[in-house]
Amino acid sequence: MRFVDPGVGTVNEGYLLATLGHHGALMASGREVCYRKEFGPTDERFIGDCFGVFEGEGGYSLVGIEIKDWAAPVTPKLASTYLETYGVSCDFVYLAARRFLPGVKSVRGVGLIDLGGPKLLRRAARLKPDAGAWRFVISQLDGGKGLAARHPGQRTLASRTER
Repeated sequence: MRFVDPGVGTVNEGYLLATLGHHGALMASGREVCYRKEFGPTDERFIGDCFGVFEGEGGYSLVGIEIKDWAAPVTPKLASTYLETYGVSCDFVYLAARRFLPGVKSVRGVGLIDLGGPKLLRRAARLKPDAGAWRFVISQLDGGKGLAARHPGQRTLASRTER
């Protein structure tokens, strides 16, 4: 199964989101989504491959997935740069690929998905996204408009917790 179509972009993202059921119930999703409201002249990346909002214990989480559907293995440096890029807006970041170099497992925080299944290789660690960027991404997702008003640190309707 392919996850990138050169003429369309991300395809079959539902299969990747289905591997992340440990985050809770999928409430909203989108593909080829702009993950920042404003960009500078040196910004190279501004579209994310796949995003999902999951409702789990205590609240909503925005999960971003960067898909590298190619034959070459993903390097630790590439994994680090995508963790940094998606981490501005996402609670959890995953990299999905057919092959990873061994050093990718040393990149702390990023989750890994094997596109061959697809199957989860490693869960992502929780990040601390910027509240404005978090809301902006969610507001663009199918079904996300009503969810975007919540703060990324809010775990219940009555309180916000420190992470």
